[in-house]
Amino acid sequence: MAAVSFKEEVKETIPEVVLVTDIGSADNDDFFAILYAIHLAKRRQIVLRGIIAVHHYAEDRARMLRIILAESGLGEGVGEEAVPVHVGTKGAWPCRLRPDKKYTEEEVVEFEAANCSFPTTLFGHPAKGTWFANFGKAMQAMYPDHPSWTAPLSPLSGSEFIEQLAKLYSPSRRLRVICLAPPHDLVGLSAHIHERISITTQNGGIENIDRLHSFLV
Repeated sequence: MAAVSFKEEVKETIPEVVLVTDIGSADNDDFFAILYAIHLAKRRQIVLRGIIAVHHYAEDRARMLRIILAESGLGEGVGEEAVPVHVGTKGAWPCRLRPDKKYTEEEVVEFEAANCSFPTTLFGHPAKGTWFANFGKAMQAMYPDHPSWTAPLSPLSGSEFIEQLAKLYSPSRRLRVICLAPPHDLVGLSAHIHERISITTQNGGIENIDRLHSFLV
């Protein structure tokens, strides 16, 4: 497992936050939430410890985040203010989806069975060739040559990042994890890590909800 260094000093009066996001989809709520978090971080009202990109196209989402952070002056490589980005869980079925792929009838049936409540009118449907047809196009058009598109991503996964970072905290001073997307990466964390983080989530996507609900706040 790759090592990562964290600043040891923690100011208890300022919330220390990790965001979990699937930014880049048809809805723009994550985008505005990330911008607001960056605004708060630059005003020293929160400490943004990192961002985890999840769900389908997780690597592409991570690269978009790195562009946003770089343009905001919080990109990796700028010193103590840098906000690291990590790739989290991609999910089982969605990670195989691409907008330019032709899907078999069996794959379509599998998708519909696994995503019976998925809002296809908003996000599209693989059987109709509309699956995220415009995913990432705005960012690619605005920043076609940005180095973040091709720069290597962190080898540390989202769950590994949380595991390492949370060790700096305690049950009386917890790391705050705010999930703007399904928090799959939090389900398999070890018990001693559960005690060191508090979680705010707006979504589902948790198979093992009994394991997670005991430390949701």
